[in-house]
Amino acid sequence: MKRKPRTPTSRETATTDQPIDTPEYVKGWAKELVKTAGKAQARLALAEYKRLSTDKAVPTAERKAAAERAKAIEKHL
Repeated sequence: MKRKPRTPTSRETATTDQPIDTPEYVKGWAKELVKTAGKAQARLALAEYKRLSTDKAVPTAERKAAAERAKAIEKHL
């Protein structure tokens, strides 16, 4: 009897489903955010990303990503 292949859990696939935050991707994302949402909404997003980057309850990798995104948004405002 053959066994069924093991299905990966959501915890194993959670990190692979998200795009990699390369500097080019973040730069383009921030530019598009400011362009489509407007400066007022981009400032709100900037405040939220700054809050996330300093929140100790957030995992370190996510804090670093939030800090990078906050810097990118600041450059485009």
